[in-house]
Amino acid sequence: MPKLNTIFIFPGDLMWKQHPSLYASGTLPRGDPNLPAIIMFTYNATRSKELLGMSYRTIHEIANDTLEYFKARGWLQEGRFNSVHRSSL
Repeated sequence: MPKLNTIFIFPGDLMWKQHPSLYASGTLPRGDPNLPAIIMFTYNATRSKELLGMSYRTIHEIANDTLEYFKARGWLQEGRFNSVHRSSL
């Protein structure tokens, strides 16, 4: 069975500010703050809200729910990234 990888991509320091213990414990690796922040796509959801009455969850809600989902399944391992260097990620 192939090895599965989990990749979290969140804007700015969203995860770091909300869950600093996950980084301090080595459960999640820190990204490289020196990489350029390039916005390739933006979406306007106004029409879906107006025409269909849709509502959307915030990025904070989605990030927290994703972490809780991973924790419940044991997919976050403390110390996993303590000795990993960015160049090897």
